[in-house]
Amino acid sequence: AIMPAGMEVKCEVCGEKKARYSCPKCPIRYCSVKCCKSHKANCNAKPAPPPSPPKPEGKDLIPHLYRSLKDSTLLSLCSSPYIKLAIQNEELKTIISTIDKTENRERALETALKTNHDFSEFVDKLLDVVSRERS
Repeated sequence: AIMPAGMEVKCEVCGEKKARYSCPKCPIRYCSVKCCKSHKANCNAKPAPPPSPPKPEGKDLIPHLYRSLKDSTLLSLCSSPYIKLAIQNEELKTIISTIDKTENRERALETALKTNHDFSEFVDKLLDVVSRERS
């Protein structure tokens, strides 16, 4: 709760000093590490579960897909000799950077896949590694 300016809240553990901190699990406020430890030993409150993340759309889809890949899939992508070589290609770097900075990434990706053979081949190799890992 937000306190009005000038209103002082006393420590709810010792009741002596100004409360500067609050328990992350409950609304109890305390003044020091000592009071924190004392309260923590007796605090039975459970923290509220984190809110469910919204379903990704548009620009947020790419980071979501990255987070949804298993570590083993990411490792396979990073260790692929073809992919290691391809990501050093300046033209591919430019295409990927342009897609990433574009408002409509899906459209930019579709255009790049249709107009650039090297990029299309690169994406096919990425998808081959991902599909092998998922099967």
